[in-house]
Amino acid sequence: MGLTKSDSSTELQNQSVKRLEVENQEAAERLEEIVLNIEILLGEIRNALKDLAQAQLDMQITMRNNMK
Repeated sequence: MGLTKSDSSTELQNQSVKRLEVENQEAAERLEEIVLNIEILLGEIRNALKDLAQAQLDMQITMRNNMK
């Protein structure tokens, strides 16, 4: 007893859905990794901006003290 055309079509659809589910899961994992990397970079940028702001304040204080 062979597969009917309808059974074959249903099986192909099921295989396609399973493949899409796997691809979706892999894409979700890649996206999660990318977001994590972006969060790390954002933290590094924030720290750099904080350091720059502190250096600017320190320079302004030094310049004011030198003018006295």
